[in-house]
Amino acid sequence: TESAKFCNLAVCTFHKPDAPRLFVAEHGDGAGHRMKNILDGMAVAQRNKMNFGGTVPVGNIVTEHGHNFRTLADGFFGTGATESLFIQPKPEFQLSFNSVPELEKRRDELEPGSYVFVPSANEWTSNRQVEVSDYYSKELLALLRLPMSSRPTLFAVNRPSVAVHLRRGDLHRGDARATKNEYYYEVLEHVKHHLPNADIHVWSSIQSYSAEVEQ
Repeated sequence: TESAKFCNLAVCTFHKPDAPRLFVAEHGDGAGHRMKNILDGMAVAQRNKMNFGGTVPVGNIVTEHGHNFRTLADGFFGTGATESLFIQPKPEFQLSFNSVPELEKRRDELEPGSYVFVPSANEWTSNRQVEVSDYYSKELLALLRLPMSSRPTLFAVNRPSVAVHLRRGDLHRGDARATKNEYYYEVLEHVKHHLPNADIHVWSSIQSYSAEVEQ
Protein backbone atom coordinates (compact mmCIF):
# COMPACT_ATOMS: atom_id res chain seq x y z
CA THR A 1 0.00 0.00 0.00
CA GLU A 2 1.09 3.57 -0.72
CA SER A 3 2.00 5.73 2.24
CA ALA A 4 2.35 9.49 2.60
CA LYS A 5 4.90 11.23 0.35
CA PHE A 6 6.73 12.43 3.45
CA CYS A 7 6.43 12.17 7.21
CA ASN A 8 3.98 14.68 8.66
CA LEU A 9 4.37 13.77 12.32
CA ALA A 10 5.20 16.61 14.71
CA VAL A 11 8.55 14.96 15.48
CA CYS A 12 9.42 15.10 11.75
CA THR A 13 8.57 18.77 11.24
CA PHE A 14 11.10 21.15 12.80
CA HIS A 15 11.22 23.96 10.27
CA LYS A 16 9.15 25.71 7.62
CA PRO A 17 7.15 23.51 5.20
CA ASP A 18 9.45 24.42 2.31
CA ALA A 19 12.63 23.30 4.10
CA PRO A 20 14.55 20.44 2.44
CA ARG A 21 13.46 17.00 3.63
CA LEU A 22 15.93 14.34 4.75
CA PHE A 23 15.15 10.66 4.20
CA VAL A 24 17.06 7.66 5.56
CA ALA A 25 17.02 3.94 4.82
CA GLU A 26 15.54 1.36 7.14
CA HIS A 27 18.20 -1.09 8.25
CA GLY A 28 17.38 -4.74 7.86
CA ASP A 29 18.72 -6.20 11.10
CA GLY A 30 17.76 -5.68 14.75
CA ALA A 31 15.23 -3.25 16.19
CA GLY A 32 17.85 -1.12 17.93
CA HIS A 33 19.88 -0.47 14.79
CA ARG A 34 16.74 0.27 12.77
CA MET A 35 15.40 2.68 15.39
CA LYS A 36 18.72 4.46 15.92
CA ASN A 37 19.04 5.32 12.24
CA ILE A 38 15.55 6.84 12.24
CA LEU A 39 16.26 8.86 15.39
CA ASP A 40 19.64 9.99 14.07
CA GLY A 41 17.96 11.01 10.82
CA MET A 42 15.57 13.22 12.77
CA ALA A 43 18.45 14.68 14.78
CA VAL A 44 20.54 15.41 11.68
CA ALA A 45 17.54 17.02 9.99
CA GLN A 46 16.72 19.40 12.83
CA ARG A 47 20.42 20.30 13.25
CA ASN A 48 20.70 21.23 9.55
CA LYS A 49 17.46 23.22 9.27
CA MET A 50 15.70 20.42 7.42
CA ASN A 51 12.53 18.45 8.05
CA PHE A 52 12.65 14.67 8.37
CA GLY A 53 11.05 13.22 5.28
CA GLY A 54 10.81 9.65 6.53
CA THR A 55 12.29 6.20 6.14
CA VAL A 56 12.63 4.14 2.97
CA PRO A 57 11.51 0.68 4.12
CA VAL A 58 13.14 -2.66 3.53
CA GLY A 59 11.00 -5.57 2.45
CA ASN A 60 11.39 -7.43 5.74
CA ILE A 61 9.50 -5.77 8.59
CA VAL A 62 10.47 -8.56 11.01
CA THR A 63 13.73 -7.94 12.87
CA GLU A 64 16.45 -10.55 13.14
CA HIS A 65 15.11 -11.25 16.64
CA GLY A 66 11.66 -12.10 15.31
CA HIS A 67 9.73 -8.92 16.19
CA ASN A 68 7.51 -6.83 13.91
CA PHE A 69 9.32 -3.50 13.73
CA ARG A 70 6.20 -1.65 12.63
CA THR A 71 4.52 -2.65 15.90
CA LEU A 72 7.58 -1.53 17.87
CA ALA A 73 7.77 1.79 16.02
CA ASP A 74 4.06 2.48 16.59
CA GLY A 75 4.63 1.78 20.27
CA PHE A 76 7.48 4.28 20.37
CA PHE A 77 6.16 7.09 18.14
CA GLY A 78 2.43 6.61 18.72
CA THR A 79 -0.38 4.52 17.25
CA GLY A 80 -0.48 4.76 13.46
CA ALA A 81 2.81 6.64 13.25
CA THR A 82 4.39 4.13 10.88
CA GLU A 83 1.86 4.99 8.17
CA SER A 84 3.53 8.40 7.98
CA LEU A 85 7.06 7.39 8.93
CA PHE A 86 7.74 4.69 6.31
CA ILE A 87 7.56 6.04 2.77
CA GLN A 88 6.66 3.86 -0.19
CA PRO A 89 7.06 3.83 -3.07
CA LYS A 90 10.56 5.24 -2.75
CA PRO A 91 10.51 9.00 -3.44
CA GLU A 92 12.44 10.64 -6.24
CA PHE A 93 15.44 12.29 -4.60
CA GLN A 94 17.06 15.44 -5.91
CA LEU A 95 20.30 14.65 -4.09
CA SER A 96 21.81 11.62 -2.35
CA PHE A 97 24.80 11.58 -0.02
CA ASN A 98 26.85 8.69 1.34
CA SER A 99 27.34 10.25 4.76
CA VAL A 100 26.19 12.99 7.11
CA PRO A 101 29.50 14.92 6.85
CA GLU A 102 29.09 14.96 3.05
CA LEU A 103 25.54 16.30 3.43
CA GLU A 104 26.62 18.98 5.88
CA LYS A 105 29.45 20.19 3.65
CA ARG A 106 26.97 20.74 0.83
CA ARG A 107 23.98 21.89 2.88
CA ASP A 108 23.93 25.30 1.18
CA GLU A 109 23.34 23.63 -2.19
CA LEU A 110 19.97 22.21 -1.15
CA GLU A 111 16.98 23.82 -2.79
CA PRO A 112 13.83 24.60 -0.78
CA GLY A 113 11.50 21.64 -0.70
CA SER A 114 14.10 19.24 -2.13
CA TYR A 115 14.15 15.56 -1.17
CA VAL A 116 17.55 14.40 0.11
CA PHE A 117 18.61 10.81 0.81
CA VAL A 118 21.32 9.74 3.28
CA PRO A 119 20.96 5.98 3.85
CA SER A 120 22.80 5.89 7.19
CA ALA A 121 22.60 8.96 9.42
CA ASN A 122 24.89 8.01 12.31
CA GLU A 123 28.33 9.11 11.07
CA TRP A 124 28.22 12.38 12.99
CA THR A 125 28.70 10.44 16.25
CA SER A 126 32.29 9.63 15.26
CA ASN A 127 33.28 13.29 15.74
CA ARG A 128 34.10 13.58 19.44
CA GLN A 129 34.19 17.37 19.17
CA VAL A 130 30.46 17.47 18.48
CA GLU A 131 28.09 17.72 21.41
CA VAL A 132 25.18 15.29 21.29
CA SER A 133 22.90 18.18 22.25
CA ASP A 134 23.87 19.92 19.00
CA TYR A 135 21.82 17.25 17.24
CA TYR A 136 19.45 16.00 19.93
CA SER A 137 18.11 19.36 21.05
CA LYS A 138 15.84 19.79 24.07
CA GLU A 139 12.95 20.44 21.70
CA LEU A 140 13.54 17.22 19.76
CA LEU A 141 13.94 15.16 22.94
CA ALA A 142 10.67 16.58 24.30
CA LEU A 143 8.83 15.50 21.14
CA LEU A 144 10.40 12.02 21.24
CA ARG A 145 9.40 11.54 24.88
CA LEU A 146 5.83 12.72 24.43
CA PRO A 147 4.18 9.46 23.23
CA MET A 148 5.76 7.50 26.09
CA SER A 149 5.20 10.07 28.83
CA SER A 150 1.65 8.95 29.59
CA ARG A 151 2.65 5.33 30.14
CA PRO A 152 3.20 4.04 33.67
CA THR A 153 6.70 2.85 34.54
CA LEU A 154 8.23 0.77 37.30
CA PHE A 155 10.82 3.41 38.14
CA ALA A 156 10.81 5.13 41.52
CA VAL A 157 9.22 8.57 41.65
CA ASN A 158 11.48 11.62 42.04
CA ARG A 159 14.67 9.67 41.39
CA PRO A 160 16.80 9.61 38.20
CA SER A 161 15.75 6.66 36.05
CA VAL A 162 18.48 4.58 34.40
CA ALA A 163 17.69 1.67 32.05
CA VAL A 164 20.42 -0.77 31.04
CA HIS A 165 20.07 -3.37 28.29
CA LEU A 166 22.40 -6.37 28.49
CA ARG A 167 22.59 -8.06 25.12
CA ARG A 168 22.80 -11.76 25.80
CA GLY A 169 20.36 -14.24 24.27
CA ASP A 170 20.90 -13.50 20.58
CA LEU A 171 24.70 -13.71 20.73
CA HIS A 172 27.12 -16.57 21.19
CA ARG A 173 29.32 -16.31 24.27
CA GLY A 174 32.45 -15.63 22.23
CA ASP A 175 30.89 -12.83 20.19
CA ALA A 176 32.75 -9.52 20.59
CA ARG A 177 29.40 -7.77 21.08
CA ALA A 178 28.62 -9.89 24.14
CA THR A 179 30.13 -7.35 26.51
CA LYS A 180 31.35 -8.79 29.80
CA ASN A 181 29.47 -8.10 33.02
CA GLU A 182 32.46 -6.21 34.40
CA TYR A 183 31.99 -3.54 31.76
CA TYR A 184 28.48 -2.81 33.01
CA TYR A 185 29.62 -2.85 36.64
CA GLU A 186 32.15 -0.13 35.84
CA VAL A 187 29.64 1.96 33.86
CA LEU A 188 27.13 1.78 36.70
CA GLU A 189 29.78 2.80 39.22
CA HIS A 190 30.25 5.97 37.18
CA VAL A 191 26.48 6.48 37.06
CA LYS A 192 26.19 6.08 40.82
CA HIS A 193 29.06 8.54 41.32
CA HIS A 194 27.15 11.26 39.45
CA LEU A 195 23.63 10.13 40.40
CA PRO A 196 23.90 8.50 43.85
CA ASN A 197 20.14 7.96 44.17
CA ALA A 198 19.56 6.65 40.65
CA ASP A 199 16.97 3.90 40.26
CA ILE A 200 18.71 1.45 37.93
CA HIS A 201 16.83 -1.27 36.06
CA VAL A 202 18.59 -3.92 33.99
CA TRP A 203 16.89 -6.11 31.41
CA SER A 204 17.93 -8.76 28.93
CA SER A 205 16.64 -11.87 27.21
CA ILE A 206 17.89 -15.43 27.15
CA GLN A 207 15.88 -16.15 24.00
CA SER A 208 18.05 -16.74 20.95
CA TYR A 209 16.06 -16.14 17.79
CA SER A 210 19.24 -16.08 15.72
CA ALA A 211 20.32 -19.44 17.11
CA GLU A 212 16.92 -20.91 16.32
CA VAL A 213 17.23 -19.72 12.72
CA GLU A 214 20.68 -21.29 12.44
CA GLN A 215 19.26 -24.65 13.61
